Amino acid sequence: MVAPIQFNRDKFYEVFKDHLVAVQNMAEVMEAIALETADIVGKPLKNVSFPKGTLVATILRGDEVIIPTGDSVVEPNDRIIICARRESIPKIEKILSVKLEYF
Repeated sequence: MVAPIQFNRDKFYEVFKDHLVAVQNMAEVMEAIALETADIVGKPLKNVSFPKGTLVATILRGDEVIIPTGDSVVEPNDRIIICARRESIPKIEKILSVKLEYF
């Protein structure tokens, strides 16, 4: 079993800054919590219409750290770490957004 990690975006950039210089202002690393009515929940990642160049890097589920594949399914309350091109962020936010029936 792998110990859970505490994702820290600033620390990520600090560790990988030499590799990220070329993509600065072009890419983002984001963390989101999957709410039960979001489009990303309950279906394999390969069936989610992510923009080109989007990578779901990690799913954090309780004490479990999951390196996802296309067959991985996000569950409600999972924390998701996503790397994406900056211009893709609005579409990703829509995929992660809560539908009206949540309220």
